[in-house]
Amino acid sequence: MANRRLTRAEKQAITRARVLDAAAKLFARRGFDGVSLDEVAAAAGFSKGAVYSNFESKAELLLTLLVERHSRRIMDGLPTLFGGEGPPEERAREGGVRLASIIERDREGVLLFVELWVAAARSPRLRRKFAALYEQWQGLIIDLLRAQGDELENLLPLPVPQVAAAAHALVEGFALQKVIDPKRLPKGFLGDVLAAFFGGLRALARESGARAAAEAHERAARVASRGTGTP
Repeated sequence: MANRRLTRAEKQAITRARVLDAAAKLFARRGFDGVSLDEVAAAAGFSKGAVYSNFESKAELLLTLLVERHSRRIMDGLPTLFGGEGPPEERAREGGVRLASIIERDREGVLLFVELWVAAARSPRLRRKFAALYEQWQGLIIDLLRAQGDELENLLPLPVPQVAAAAHALVEGFALQKVIDPKRLPKGFLGDVLAAFFGGLRALARESGARAAAEAHERAARVASRGTGTP
């Protein structure tokens, strides 16, 4: 049977994938500023026109790489953050272990994230797009926290969006340290930190609740004493 001829859309998809593959290797090895689109095109086996037919700029190429190839892996792993059973901090510990495993297997993705961070800091247009991606990441964490219901949300001393931003920062910091020195942090570190973070928040909330209850009781006692004339 004769081979079926590829459609134009199929050919474009293959070209796009090869350009992304070539760019990922070059950006991770030499950095965003150290690579030209001519070099990406040559490594992919195409002319620069083939690159521009799929991506409007080098920055757009880098952003697409991070979104389609790497951040999706993390986003697919985030729902495990509060999977399982037990108190929220223990579920966070188990989820942190699973997230750490994803991060440790994707060093290239962390390097691309750093390259995009630096490029976005210098480009207002790219910064806006990167900020939107951040909103997407943190929105997923917010949804995960709120999905736990009153069990967790009512026990947090901070608004859920702030807790999500802090948890995101912890995961991000872990990824950055791991890419520099993979052996520096002990096994289970991210899980332990997330468990301590959520456990500490719950403890603060309980302490704040107990203090508020004591103050309310004291106020009620003063009101009662004035009503009876007791000094």
